[in-house]
Amino acid sequence: MKTDTNEKSGSSRQVRGRVTGSTRRGPKRKDGEGGREPSARLMAGVRGKIRVEISAGGIVYRRTPRGVRVALILDPYGKWTFAKGKQEKGESIEDTALRETREEMGLDDLKIIEPVGMIDIWFRERYRPELKGVLVHKYVHYFLMETRPDAKGKPMKKEHIRRIIWVGLGRLMAQSSYKDVKPIATKAKAILCGKRESERSETLRLRSGQGSERGERKSKRRGGPGTRASVSSAPSPTHHTKDN
Repeated sequence: MKTDTNEKSGSSRQVRGRVTGSTRRGPKRKDGEGGREPSARLMAGVRGKIRVEISAGGIVYRRTPRGVRVALILDPYGKWTFAKGKQEKGESIEDTALRETREEMGLDDLKIIEPVGMIDIWFRERYRPELKGVLVHKYVHYFLMETRPDAKGKPMKKEHIRRIIWVGLGRLMAQSSYKDVKPIATKAKAILCGKRESERSETLRLRSGQGSERGERKSKRRGGPGTRASVSSAPSPTHHTKDN
């Protein structure tokens, strides 16, 4: 895994249907701000090319008898966030997200459900000596991932992950530490809430017998909507009362 440390604080905003903004890890940086365009301060004195970097990660959830639970990791800076890391040569962005999430959380059973959004950030490199002072434009892609109901994960110490916790949807926003990741967390929560409501409606529909063979038989015995009968007292050659 390539450690992903080059993020900074800034505001997040919606642009052309994508979640964009910035994500900060580590000490607050005084130079630079998030967003689709770098500030004049960032651009001042720029020499050479701008470095573009791609990262990806996962927002992992599991279904339990008590409801949906979402995983958060405690990063090296003592902040609760989602697993992610840099794309390696030859990888698709989905492969990167799966690999990084497995590496940081110790989960071996992950399935991508759908993309959640992308965070778009600018910053000047301050931590990698070979790139110090270079202007970097980073794109961080997040995917919603499902794992087994009994999965717990294991924080990978070699990746500097300290803890993993699983929280309900009601606690997700409050528990997420980074202000600029909250738009991603908000969207993931909305997706999961939508899935939960859809599943709840389907469960209620099945329990009431609607759409099931059993419900159809009950409806016929009651003379309800499930009974197929002609309104005439005698069948005509083209209208039959016999059930198929």
